[in-house]
Amino acid sequence: MPPTGNLSPILSATSTPHGISQEMDALIPPIPPAQLAATRSASGVLLTWLGTGSDIDTHYAVYRRPAGSETWQALGFVAIQGDNRGAYSYLDALAEAGQSLEYSVTTFDRYGKESDRAIIQVEPSP
Repeated sequence: MPPTGNLSPILSATSTPHGISQEMDALIPPIPPAQLAATRSASGVLLTWLGTGSDIDTHYAVYRRPAGSETWQALGFVAIQGDNRGAYSYLDALAEAGQSLEYSVTTFDRYGKESDRAIIQVEPSP
């Protein structure tokens, strides 16, 4: 005998290569990039990170803010390459040498969702 009463709706089970439905896939937030690093040079601040390996990611977004500030400024986007397992980089050529800065990189997926931030602080040049 089927259950009666208030039942929650069930999402359809359209199969995907990930083994879950597309509807459920769309609910899972992307993961942030790994091993975010920053190097200051005369050219600016070079950010590097490793891809997530997810085939539903579309690009990474790069942000900057003065250390201690609450407001992030979007700097640019880096498109996913190949199997998304390699190294990525972004050069902020407009970084001020005498300022302590924070950078963050997030991941966007094909559903338009953004990951949590991977954050790194960069100290001023001497």
